[in-house]
Amino acid sequence: MDGNNSFTAIAQDSYGRRDTNSITVNLPATNSYSYDLNGNLLSDGNRNFAYDDENQLTSVWVTNVWRSDFVYDGSCDGGLSGITNGMPELPAGCRPMKCITFTMATW
Repeated sequence: MDGNNSFTAIAQDSYGRRDTNSITVNLPATNSYSYDLNGNLLSDGNRNFAYDDENQLTSVWVTNVWRSDFVYDGSCDGGLSGITNGMPELPAGCRPMKCITFTMATW
């Protein structure tokens, strides 16, 4: 499955109506993940992640493509605001507090 792979889903309901959806995705044979000593994801092979001393996500970026930065207020309410469609999902284990500043840059 290394490389581009095509998948097709075909469905039919009780009235005989059919629909087909296809997608092609790149699935590398190996994934390259790196973590810091606290278990925070530093890189997933594509995106890079940075954390503060409280292990809160502070930056996510793809070198020379885009970057998103976060500043937290310490309220411990668990909410993270300011995520846009361009923001990738948070890595597993991330416990964000309320984000008071969010910036996103695209190169």
